[in-house]
Amino acid sequence: MAPSAFGGAIERLQREAVDGLRRNCYVALHGGKGQEITLYNFINHAKFLLYYHLCSDGYIHHQRFYGSTNFTVRGLGGSGRYGNYEEFYCSKLKKNPKLALGDMYFIKEAIDILEHKNKLYTDPQYLQQYASAHLQKIREKLWNIKNKASGTTLGELFQLYVESSLLYFSSLAFLEDIPGKGITLEILRELHRPESLLDIFELEVLAPTVEEEAEDMAEILMLEKEDIRKRIEGLTNSIESCYNMIVEKYIYNIKEIHEAKELDKIFDSIEQEFVEHLVNYGKFHLGNLLKLMKYRRTESRNGKLAVER
Repeated sequence: MAPSAFGGAIERLQREAVDGLRRNCYVALHGGKGQEITLYNFINHAKFLLYYHLCSDGYIHHQRFYGSTNFTVRGLGGSGRYGNYEEFYCSKLKKNPKLALGDMYFIKEAIDILEHKNKLYTDPQYLQQYASAHLQKIREKLWNIKNKASGTTLGELFQLYVESSLLYFSSLAFLEDIPGKGITLEILRELHRPESLLDIFELEVLAPTVEEEAEDMAEILMLEKEDIRKRIEGLTNSIESCYNMIVEKYIYNIKEIHEAKELDKIFDSIEQEFVEHLVNYGKFHLGNLLKLMKYRRTESRNGKLAVER
């Protein structure tokens, strides 16, 4: 999760943890890949550990562990029921000549993240397109929220309040995820943190699906229309300020990010280590993941399972 989503000591500890990983790991704090921008697809509270070892005899040793601090209906608790605060799953170490469709999903996700991070740091055109597409969606969503907030029902106002909060946290995650910490951290330091900000861990459970539920939640929290409008205004002002600073301080400097001779002014020391890691190991890691994709379970013409290699 983006460290800036927190404050105080928790933000410092989270930043230390993220910094420790991003030296030589493909860390993703925002889920958008290339042109497939999903504004609210920022990484929240799930943890996964997947182990795959491809042996020379053609067998794959694999094991899964995952857990979630998610106690909403949208996490590992499954559809229609609430999960536990900490819900874990761990499979036994298996030896298999094939991988299931579930394995393919996780490996494909890893490939997408690796390719995305590599292009962000090595391809200025890709970075320009990715950042511009994200900003375009922010602008569209901001216009929609402001237009609706001027006059609407209590339920829809609460929905807009949650949506504004999601957009704010997504903007933070986007800034934390793109290259050039010398610029992005400066923007984050200058960005005003809205008052009455919803807790990021509560956002999913507060995201109602229908207007009637939203109205009930607003009444339970004793929020009236004008109070919600003020909160939305504070959020949209911060998001708009973030948008403007990204355009003025980042978009116009993307070319410089890739061509600067004094990288220490744009990349922090950890990013410089990561770029070196990409050069040395990026293609090797991607090649191994693509090799794993060949060991997928398929159904043959006679209906029996076969391994495609």
